[in-house]
Amino acid sequence: MDNPLSNSQESTLEKSENRQVSFPTFASRTLKAGFALLVFGAIFIVLIKFNAGGPEILLFPPDPIPFAGGAIVLVALTLLGVPLIPAATAGVAIWWLIQDFFF
Repeated sequence: MDNPLSNSQESTLEKSENRQVSFPTFASRTLKAGFALLVFGAIFIVLIKFNAGGPEILLFPPDPIPFAGGAIVLVALTLLGVPLIPAATAGVAIWWLIQDFFF
């Protein structure tokens, strides 16, 4: 005798394996990430534009190792599915720690 419960579980598993990402979900996540990048860019431009008499922001860091460490953490966390703002915060924190403690 076949168990009807096991047949329904098998069909549910088959449906979940063939699931595709819907376009509205993809579009909303892409727009949220773009908006976050736009906000970060706007803040960065304002900080550079109104930097009167303060220390200059270098486009290329003098020591590439801290910069690379922060970038690696940012990319790794983003690929693991961490949202952009916490991943960027962790990347900046790692960059700061490497720069302050090792250089």
